[in-house]
Amino acid sequence: MTIYKAHNFIFVTLFLIAMLAFQNATAIDLPLLGGKPKLNVEFSGNSYENLLRPLIEDLLKKNYLDRKNADFELSTGKSARIDKEAIEKLLRSEGFYSAKIKYEIIEDEAYFNIEPDEPYLIKNASIESSLENLPSVEDMELKKGERFRAEGLLNAISSIKKHIEKHHCLWEISVDYDATINHSDKAARIVINVEGSNVADFGSISFEGNDTIKESYLLPKIGFKEGGCFKRSEIEKARLNLFETGLVSGVETTLQKNSDNIVDVKFDITERKHKTVKLGGGVSSDEGGILSAGWEHRNIFGKAWKLQSDAKISELYRTANTELFIPSFLSPKQTLNLSAEISEENLEAFNSVGISMSAGLERKISKHLTGSIGSRLNITRVDEDGNGQEETFGLLSFPLAFTYDRRDNILDSKKGWSVNAEIAPFIDTLDTGTGFVKTTVGASAYHTFERAKFKPTFALRGAVGSINGQNTDDIPIAERFFAGGGGSVRGYGFQKLGPLDVDIPTGGRSFTEMSLESRLRFTQKWGGVVFLDAGNAYDDITPDFDEGVRWAYGAGVRYYTDFAPLRFDMAFPLERREGIDDGFQFYISIGQAF
Repeated sequence: MTIYKAHNFIFVTLFLIAMLAFQNATAIDLPLLGGKPKLNVEFSGNSYENLLRPLIEDLLKKNYLDRKNADFELSTGKSARIDKEAIEKLLRSEGFYSAKIKYEIIEDEAYFNIEPDEPYLIKNASIESSLENLPSVEDMELKKGERFRAEGLLNAISSIKKHIEKHHCLWEISVDYDATINHSDKAARIVINVEGSNVADFGSISFEGNDTIKESYLLPKIGFKEGGCFKRSEIEKARLNLFETGLVSGVETTLQKNSDNIVDVKFDITERKHKTVKLGGGVSSDEGGILSAGWEHRNIFGKAWKLQSDAKISELYRTANTELFIPSFLSPKQTLNLSAEISEENLEAFNSVGISMSAGLERKISKHLTGSIGSRLNITRVDEDGNGQEETFGLLSFPLAFTYDRRDNILDSKKGWSVNAEIAPFIDTLDTGTGFVKTTVGASAYHTFERAKFKPTFALRGAVGSINGQNTDDIPIAERFFAGGGGSVRGYGFQKLGPLDVDIPTGGRSFTEMSLESRLRFTQKWGGVVFLDAGNAYDDITPDFDEGVRWAYGAGVRYYTDFAPLRFDMAFPLERREGIDDGFQFYISIGQAF
């Protein structure tokens, strides 16, 4: 009982630390960065404090760190004068042109008093140009009556340039502005001047530096053709397309316009190394040690065909697989995937040896949406009861999947969300009476509070699954759903959630999983996590919540590398089952939990 209370005390303490990240401070204290000076900021008058305090605090922190990293010291008075000028510039950029800033030095600390006054508003904004089909200022950040912000003006100019580059075939584009500030009525009048000349077309397209990449593969990636309307936006899009092949590390473009307004384009490419040897590993209390190794060649035949072989070894399983990816298969947006795998599993639920072969076609439907369809043959010999009585299955499946992914980073997501769904009908080729349909749906979402202390990221994940068409006992155990473990519900043993035969997992026909994390960033390299996991597997084809959901909580440490964070988590089960669940589980691996 004492241990249980201690675990709860740890969890509540970490949770309170996470919540403290959102409390506003009245002063910027930097004890972990050297301690002095301590910069204090107060607001007076019609203050607009909620708007301006985070901006000013970020500015003062940056100035302090810049001076510290430059390895020279200034007097507090000199530093305060520099900071005062920076604050004045910041306030003007936010539309506060009549702000008053005072400071005083007390016991080697700078105290700032800021009276922003009322912000200057946009009274009129217009675009003057001989070009047609230009965006309206009302569609940008220059609406009448809004605060006149430098960022809004620069964003408007950038939007106009991008619009022209996308919709006009012009070699020369000029966008500038005139801004008139009227202090008597605290107003701004803006005129954006847009000019363009020399309508042009694309000429020849050539490449340099592609020593091992065939030009016949690169040309379709460019997206424009000789004789087409010259648009600068197409050049940048082509560069991004070349980077997305994964074969190049640098792309420089040279544009040459002749007297007939024909623009020749040359892409100077720097190739990446196309071969990689991979070594990895991890440790967890339920799966033991995990070792992995792999080899990858990303440019077979000079056409970006990718061949990769991987092997994994742990106390519970051994696998080896080889995959071949053929891009632009029948369409620039499609990739053909051929794979083969051999595996051996020694689990509490069953022992198995198998070989599988699959072929799949993946299509990029839009920027964020991907779909795939394929077929897979999995021949497996299974010993379910551990008594040496083996059964062989020859499962043929036809998976159809969709993924919508708006995450900013797969290994360390800070914002965005993703949804994935897969449905796969199965037929046992060795037993025509066995057939079922397996469906899974998953989603995750992320949001980071950049201005809060420790920049907390809140991450949420959920998943559900169902198998329809057979009773549980008639479904091969290797295809049933299990829950529990590092990639499922932390705090419980691997596959230990769901139906049990005494204390041996038997799997089910449905499952649910949920995870909630608060990820904190203490320094550039170190961070922490508190989390809550829940889930279970069920015998019915839909989750039976009368059987309950198992909960667990925990905390972890993150060490951030240039590639991905290293993860160490400890998790504790709630309502621990006697003789089945351990007091805690720990996990060490690369990348966030989800």
